[in-house]
Amino acid sequence: MGHANWKKIDAQLARNAFDVEGDSDDTGWLDDDANWKKTPITISVPFHSRMKTPGSQNYVVGDLYHRTIVSIIREKLTNHVDDQHFHYKPFELFWQPNDATPDV
Repeated sequence: MGHANWKKIDAQLARNAFDVEGDSDDTGWLDDDANWKKTPITISVPFHSRMKTPGSQNYVVGDLYHRTIVSIIREKLTNHVDDQHFHYKPFELFWQPNDATPDV
């Protein structure tokens, strides 16, 4: 039985679509009009007291791309195709299990 090439497996699992396509600039898909924000994700990794550098070490493990809910709603409401799926008039639905009980 052969040995697994863990470095190759790890590289394949860590690969992103933009890595394969050769897009080294990860902001290529970020549209300035869409108000995307990029926030680095940092995790704290504890190391044993007998290690060369004991205690917690902070590592940046990637980036989180996010938008505000207001920018998403604004984008959807200004897009004619998406806008037709929104309801602008309030709607209420009541349920009355029987004639003797009030609406819920």
